[in-house]
Amino acid sequence: STNNAGTVVKLTAPSTSSSPYTVGIAPKGAAIDSAGNIWVANNGSNTVMELNSSGNPITTYSVGKNPVDVAIDSSGDVWVTNNGDGTVSELVGVAAGPQFFPYSGPQFP
Repeated sequence: STNNAGTVVKLTAPSTSSSPYTVGIAPKGAAIDSAGNIWVANNGSNTVMELNSSGNPITTYSVGKNPVDVAIDSSGDVWVTNNGDGTVSELVGVAAGPQFFPYSGPQFP
């Protein structure tokens, strides 16, 4: 995320990036769900924004004060840590589950 500009940038290959996607005020943390949607914690606006894989906004959720990080569990719940008020917000069933990348390294017996 690009904090002062209120944007995130998608990196698709070494030294290749997309145009910045506007997400809100002071974005801090991001997560990607299994549908490829991007979830961004906007620290300055107390929101979490969901964007599709092309960077187009889907929806914005209000959360606690000064969110800094986002995680998605296997049930599709979005968890947000809120630094400003010491809370955690749970957005129940709004995501497509976490994005996992398969391990392609050496196989062990």
